[in-house]
Amino acid sequence: MDGYEEVVKELLDYGVDTSTTDFKGQTALHLTTQRYSLGILRLLLERGADMAARDGEGMTPLYFAYQKGVTRMIDCLLEKGANSYGGDLSARSV
Repeated sequence: MDGYEEVVKELLDYGVDTSTTDFKGQTALHLTTQRYSLGILRLLLERGADMAARDGEGMTPLYFAYQKGVTRMIDCLLEKGANSYGGDLSARSV
C-alpha cells in the first residue's frame, strides 16, 4: 500500500462519506479512475463507493476509466458489477 492508499484508508476508517462530491459533482471514485490508482479504487469499492454515481455531466466512474483506457480499472469495475450500458446523459455507453 502506498502513502496515498494509507491516507485514504485512514479517512475511510474515520468514516468519510464516499458519496461526497466536488464542484463538478464527482465522487472520490470518479477522481480515482481519472488518476489511475487501482489500489485506491479497490479500497473505495470495498467500502461501498457507488459505481453508478454520475457527475454533473452524467458520467460514471466506469466512463472515465474507459476514456483513459485503463484496462485494469475497467476490469475491476466490471467484476464488481458496474453497468457498462448505463451511458451518460448524452446516451453514450461504454
